[in-house]
Amino acid sequence: MNLDLPPLRRWLIERAVVVLSLAVDPVLPAEWEARCAPLNPAERERAQAFYFESDRHAYVAAHALLRHSLSAVIPGEPADWRFMAGPFGKPRLIDPPPGLDLRFNLSHCRSRVAVALALRAEVGVDVEALDRTARLDPGIADACFAPDEAATLRAMGDEVLRREQFLRLWTLKEACIKATGRGLSQPLNAFSIDLDRLSVRSPQLAMIHWRLAQWQVGEHLVAVAVDWPYLTPVCFIHRLLVNRH
Repeated sequence: MNLDLPPLRRWLIERAVVVLSLAVDPVLPAEWEARCAPLNPAERERAQAFYFESDRHAYVAAHALLRHSLSAVIPGEPADWRFMAGPFGKPRLIDPPPGLDLRFNLSHCRSRVAVALALRAEVGVDVEALDRTARLDPGIADACFAPDEAATLRAMGDEVLRREQFLRLWTLKEACIKATGRGLSQPLNAFSIDLDRLSVRSPQLAMIHWRLAQWQVGEHLVAVAVDWPYLTPVCFIHRLLVNRH
């Protein structure tokens, strides 16, 4: 994977949260074996388990992007990174270098992948295609979202706007539960998102210092959440990466 990787280490040391995203479709069919090269045997086996080729390619691209991103921050070959899963499956580095507490998360849909990186701050990222709104059941909000979020969506008269707002909330909430490391074991209705302020409200959970960001990238939404422990404001840096053939 030959990418134009930005100066990740400097940005992270300067207390930024870095989000990198990559389009999957421009990768040529003959290049996928090279993309698989840094993956370990377990990742390769998991990739082969996907029924649809587009899902397999997205998985490979996301994990290869993560490995190359780590090598842009910490000296080491992309294929050499070893991971272990937390109690709910969130990956972290085995034997990270002393003094560099790097946290990360990845996300993929069929046509775009994303990786988020932060130092000493839990981070989560989610990417979804905008056309997913056509397949969403708005009733999911009543079942899964916080009462104030569901009520706001029900009050919207414009169906298109309601579906857009649903997807904005969905991606942000997914990023939050991925940052906690608990995934879907963390109920989505235990906290709510203020879309105007891009902030988290949670009387049940300690999410006081959480910060959010969201971007539309072509036909996709990318959302990131970080538990920001610093007094300085969070700086979100989002970079689109380009494959160089």
